Amino acid sequence: MHFADSKFLPVRTGKSTTGARLATEEYVKGDMQMAKNKQEEYAKAPTAEELKGPKK
Repeated sequence: MHFADSKFLPVRTGKSTTGARLATEEYVKGDMQMAKNKQEEYAKAPTAEELKGPKK
């Protein structure tokens, strides 16, 4: 595994999991458009800022 992968994969997994949860919450509320928007937003690859991690 490349060093960059060791940062990318956990961030991507967390982002996807968060997106799935938020999309499901909107789906349960009956807002299909918002569910679609959340799913698309969080399916994108992490940005350089997101890969830096939380600010200290």
